[in-house]
Amino acid sequence: MSGQKNRRTALLLQPGLGYMDSLRSAPSMPLGLLHASSMTTDSFRIIIFDQRTSRDWRRDLANTINKENPFAIGATMFIGPPTANALNMLGFASNISNAHRFVGGVLPSIAPEACFNDEEKRIESVICGEGESSLDAFLERVSARESLEGVPGVCFVRGGAVVKNPLPPLIDLDSAPEIPYELVRPEKYMPAYGGRKTFYIETSRGCPFKCGYCYNSVFNRGAWRAQSPQRVRERLIRAKDEFGANSVYFVDDNFFADKQRGLEIASMLMDLRMEWQLQGVDIQSVKKMTSEDLALLKKSGLVRISIGVESGSDRVRRFLGKSFSNSDVYASISKLKEFGFIVFCSFMCDIPTETVSELRESVTMALNATRLHSNLRVSPFYRHVPSPGTRIYHASVEAGRPAPENIADWGSISFDWDENAKDDKFSGVPYQRLHMATLFCDHKSREYSSSAAFRFLAALYRPMARFRLKNMFFGLMPEAVVFERFLKRRSASSSR
Repeated sequence: MSGQKNRRTALLLQPGLGYMDSLRSAPSMPLGLLHASSMTTDSFRIIIFDQRTSRDWRRDLANTINKENPFAIGATMFIGPPTANALNMLGFASNISNAHRFVGGVLPSIAPEACFNDEEKRIESVICGEGESSLDAFLERVSARESLEGVPGVCFVRGGAVVKNPLPPLIDLDSAPEIPYELVRPEKYMPAYGGRKTFYIETSRGCPFKCGYCYNSVFNRGAWRAQSPQRVRERLIRAKDEFGANSVYFVDDNFFADKQRGLEIASMLMDLRMEWQLQGVDIQSVKKMTSEDLALLKKSGLVRISIGVESGSDRVRRFLGKSFSNSDVYASISKLKEFGFIVFCSFMCDIPTETVSELRESVTMALNATRLHSNLRVSPFYRHVPSPGTRIYHASVEAGRPAPENIADWGSISFDWDENAKDDKFSGVPYQRLHMATLFCDHKSREYSSSAAFRFLAALYRPMARFRLKNMFFGLMPEAVVFERFLKRRSASSSR
């Protein structure tokens, strides 16, 4: 015990993610920070501060810093509101603490130079790539006030120039230690889906496909890695026995990249009697599924499958690097419908080279798909934001779309509800109104929202949302103002 008390403290910050935080019954597990901490908890005392669980984050963060006196304060970042919120917390911390400030996550890893291009100088160093590989050695150097030279994956400024140390090898997920759930209270991080508290877990990383817009081609270097079914079983048993989980959500980017592995895990879940959902499944994997495979998945307790459609235009999908057709999309939905799965299809808009006609194709496909399958859910249409280093990012820049040069500008971008997203590319309609209409065009509020009043109002508005989409009519939309005010009120605690 005395050894634990003598360990120096590092504080890791989990920023708010956006308006969906306010609509869920509970936040999702801060898996990025937990995984990053898994190889350093023996050396340092790690404290996780989650902005999403605080009603007054300034007060609570000040109390945490004053009590724990951390020597280093780090934040995870992703494009959009998470970056803006992380910067707000780091800036606030810099006024009350001399702790070394650093960031990690997807955005800093693929755009480290932007992190140092900040007028307020809120970031002193960046950890690129997987945090497990670098955090312990990084904290050792910072704690000893030694140079960061040579620490794998770390970027810092020396003499006005950004120094980027070489990245470490990608870790072996099967031999990686279990994440330190003791740093949080897992029971507080189980958002309800369909009325059941859901345990989030990651068992693989990356994707073998080469989609031109996806961060995986840069961050995970185009590789796919996974834990063995036996290792996954051990983790699921712990989730069930120790944390009371009876529903699991796999956040893997491409769960069925190895079909046999996925089916083995399904059999284990059937034995454990755990309901489950999948975040990442590609159309190609669904095409390879036999009726016997799908019957096993249904019997095992699989409830929902998310598939990346992205566009209703064959040309746009080819531009994005996806090889399936509209016919493949409809065939896959019909295939999954036979077994009663909830199918969640993701779509994007504002894609470079996309025309108004092609955007209409996406809207038409979304509406047609909900008619084809009553349990189909359409993602709100997310604005395409190119990830630095990807093929589509370079194509976007070449097409004249300005790329953010500083970290604050990356934080001002939004995939969803963005007051500044008023690109009048199609008949003067801002993308945020398209996003709102697709948010309410189906029954997803039944599964996601913890508010009975919100679910009731969503059901009332659904016919109007579908009318607007069918006719691409987004003018005279007072409900957008009401919704915006609602979101601002619900999100006030994380945006102040």
